[in-house]
Amino acid sequence: DKFVELFLRNEIKFTDISKKMNKMLKLYTFRKYKKIRPKSINEIINLNKKIKDKIEILNKKRWTYWNHFINLIFYWFFFLIFTSILRAEVINKINVEGNERISSKTIQMFSGVSINDNVTEVDLNNILKRLYNTNFFDLVSVKVFDETLIIKVKENPIIQNISYNGIKSSQILKNLKENITLKSRSSFNEVLLNKDKKQIKSFLKGIGYYFSKVDISIEELEDNKINLIYNIALGEKAKIDKI
Repeated sequence: DKFVELFLRNEIKFTDISKKMNKMLKLYTFRKYKKIRPKSINEIINLNKKIKDKIEILNKKRWTYWNHFINLIFYWFFFLIFTSILRAEVINKINVEGNERISSKTIQMFSGVSINDNVTEVDLNNILKRLYNTNFFDLVSVKVFDETLIIKVKENPIIQNISYNGIKSSQILKNLKENITLKSRSSFNEVLLNKDKKQIKSFLKGIGYYFSKVDISIEELEDNKINLIYNIALGEKAKIDKI
């Protein structure tokens, strides 16, 4: 209200209103609320109450700065959150781009979106999460343009073969393979690869190879396929002579 009053009196320009509000929103008191992304009307109402309570506390301190602008900050902040939640588009078409091995229908199924659905920014974030959680994709982007949901993907390569160098014992090798996630003919995933590397070292440590080393080589093949090679140096096995 104060900014509008100043604008009507020709004391500030119309473009200054948003600049001044943004400056207010950068103050420490409200900075933590910027990262909150409500997903429902109830969450908006709860956030509304928290901000109102904060405003009351600040007003009681009688800071001159806040007395002029605090209510305007609140209403602007609440408006931005509310409109971002309610902003939605009806999807009349779904386009999938960049897929080679995985069909467009399968990717659409993974996305959880159908024709005639209302899609908000929150929904777009959820689509990204669902697609990444399949472990089939290295990169994913989603956007809505002209009532069309556009999904662009870059598929993870397929693991053709996995080799283990440095382990002679067939029993140790068998048990080691049971402790890792990535398998031949599965989709490669760098996060899972690093997890498997840690799991291998943990397994070897558990059977006495405390100083083992694990290096991984990736051999790129045609048709978006790879071979994984684990080069394992066991080192000396720890022994306990007496207890």
